[in-house]
Amino acid sequence: MEFYYILSREVKYNNWILNLEHPKRRVMPEYAHLVCDRCGKVDEVAAIRSGIRADIRIRGSVDFLRSSEGLTLFSERARESLKTKQIAGLEFIAVGTSGYYVALPKRFATVNVAVSTMKFQRKCQKCSRFRETTGFPSRDSMKLPRNPRLIVAPDVFLERYYSRTFVYVVSSLVQDVFATNGLTGAIFDEV
Repeated sequence: MEFYYILSREVKYNNWILNLEHPKRRVMPEYAHLVCDRCGKVDEVAAIRSGIRADIRIRGSVDFLRSSEGLTLFSERARESLKTKQIAGLEFIAVGTSGYYVALPKRFATVNVAVSTMKFQRKCQKCSRFRETTGFPSRDSMKLPRNPRLIVAPDVFLERYYSRTFVYVVSSLVQDVFATNGLTGAIFDEV
C-alpha cells in the first residue's frame, strides 16, 4: 500500500488560534495555565480540547491548511468528504463559525527513533518536549496501519521552538478522496 504525508501548500493568511497575533507569539490568556514555565510551550491538545474562542475566524480559500501555530485545519467540505468515505483517525473540533475544524490525531504510528532519520534538539526537563525536531520519520521507521481508511500521526512529533505540528500519514485512498472531491490545499508527499 502506498502512503503519503499530507502537507499544506503555502499559507496565504496568518490564522492564529491559540496565540495573540503579536510579534512575540504570546499565548491567549485563557491558555496561560497550559504553558510550560520552563520552555514556554503550550500544550496544544489540552488547549484545543478546553475550547476555542468563539471570536476566532479562519481566513482561507482552500480545504486543507495549517494555522500559524502549525495546527492542521480541514474545511467543512473536506471533513464531510472524509466522513462519507468512512475515513477515520482524526478528531475534528470546530473553529467558531468559520467553517474550519482543527484536526487532532486519534491514531498514531509507532516510530522507531533509532532509524527515523529525525534530529532532536534540547529536551525540556519539565514537560519532556524537544525544543525542535527536524526531518520526518522514514517509512521503515514507522509501523503503518493496514487499514487504508485510517489517518495516523507519527507518535514522534515535529516541534518548533514555540509549538508542535502534527503531521499525518494517509493512504492513496485518502489522496483519491481529495482528488475526486476537488479538495484543495493539500500536497501528498510519498513516505
